[in-house]
Amino acid sequence: MILFFVIIHPSILKSMLNFILKKMNLGLVSFTITYIDILNIVMMNVLNWLVLGLAVFMLINSIYPTHVRHLLFIISAFSLASFIGLIAPITPAGLGVKEGILILLLAVILPKPIASVISVLSRLWLVLAEAILACIVFIFN
Repeated sequence: MILFFVIIHPSILKSMLNFILKKMNLGLVSFTITYIDILNIVMMNVLNWLVLGLAVFMLINSIYPTHVRHLLFIISAFSLASFIGLIAPITPAGLGVKEGILILLLAVILPKPIASVISVLSRLWLVLAEAILACIVFIFN
């Protein structure tokens, strides 16, 4: 955790990225963002993962009773599956990758059929939420 907070400092991050970009013969980067701004972005993302994970926990409980002691595991599993799906190079938005990882992780505490249903429902639920939010932005824009 400490290493993460050191690495995201703008001067260190800039040095690391420029080293990699130089090795790849690409252009260099410069940052105008402050460390406080980066920390705010990180905290907003953590809050986002907590809210989404809590929502998935409630989704699971609406289908299959789950003890509250599994809350942190479910939040972590959903966040990890989403992150791995995001960085999967071949699939758009991690389609299939996120669901597969989520099934594997949730199968630790849930029956596999329930984990499969939750995985697909969470994808549909998030797509629906994003579509509604996009419509709201479209209307107000």
